[in-house]
Amino acid sequence: MTSVSPSWSGASPHGAAVCSGCGVVAPARGTTCAVCRRALAASRVVAPPLGDVTWVALRCAITCRSCGFPSPLEGIELDQGVDCAQCGSFQRFDKGDWREALAFAHAVGDLAGPRPEGRFPSADVWIGELNPHRAVGETLTFTEARAGKMHVEAAPGHPVCARCAALVEIQFLGMRLATRCPRCASTAQYELPSEALHHAGALRAAVASEQRVDRAVVRVQHTQAGLLSLTCPQCGAGVRPTDAQTVECAYCKTVAFMPARGRPRAGGRVVEPIVFWVAFQGPSPERAALEQPRAPKPPPAAADKLHFLKRGLSPLPGIELAPARPGLDLRQLGLTTALTLLALGLGLALLVLGSDAKLF
Repeated sequence: MTSVSPSWSGASPHGAAVCSGCGVVAPARGTTCAVCRRALAASRVVAPPLGDVTWVALRCAITCRSCGFPSPLEGIELDQGVDCAQCGSFQRFDKGDWREALAFAHAVGDLAGPRPEGRFPSADVWIGELNPHRAVGETLTFTEARAGKMHVEAAPGHPVCARCAALVEIQFLGMRLATRCPRCASTAQYELPSEALHHAGALRAAVASEQRVDRAVVRVQHTQAGLLSLTCPQCGAGVRPTDAQTVECAYCKTVAFMPARGRPRAGGRVVEPIVFWVAFQGPSPERAALEQPRAPKPPPAAADKLHFLKRGLSPLPGIELAPARPGLDLRQLGLTTALTLLALGLGLALLVLGSDAKLF
């Protein structure tokens, strides 16, 4: 398969160091993979570079309003609602949260370490000391953020085969992406919906259950009794529910994807976060913001002097000055006048006492 040709002159020619067991970044100073728990000394490999395309592993979840548990998302969900992976209840979903979530993922993929300048370093501007994601790939695997009501975890990496976990070969086909496993030869195709580009213009592809298009899907229907009917998409026979992502028809042997709402919920078992992959092209908007020129700060001595002239002496530790208010402060004026008169009175009294002492 062919890969994307480089189109960004500042892109790093080196691929990310990832765990060969799950494809997620293997921190340079890490010892154990945070996802598959393998020893990184034996599983750390270098992912193939793809020019100016950066892959990011995502784990996204929303908190279910019914059961209160985090419900993992299996890709870029663009429906008005999703089924809770824990209890099965239907949840309203705000698609607009993807704008912030994908912007965060793009920034992590672009700015992550172990190089302090990240993926697309500038020859003219140094942002290493300002880079908020430089520890990812050095000491951290995932970094997290809130995007509306969505909890997002992001880390650099490279997609792996769902069957044997080998790093897959990538081929971009317009809005589609094809993967092939060099170990077991399994293939898959994914399609990025055009609506996703409204939330992230630099989004290039997604490798996720929600975006896969080359497989059959179990038909899930609600019966009049309120139960679910699960049928094979090939022969129409009923299929046995399973909590796995795929199920094999007992009659025609068709392997079909089982949607989340059709999977049984075992009591007491919590569905763990699901890793899926998104690809971005080029540097992130956050990098552009960090590279903007900034006005130099005044020297500390000058700043302290200006602060002294403006607000007076600094208070004791733990005590802050009251905020300045426009206009004349009559109470402050009265207090200042009273203290001045008191000081003058004391001075006059001392002067009189001194004169009397000289007479004796």
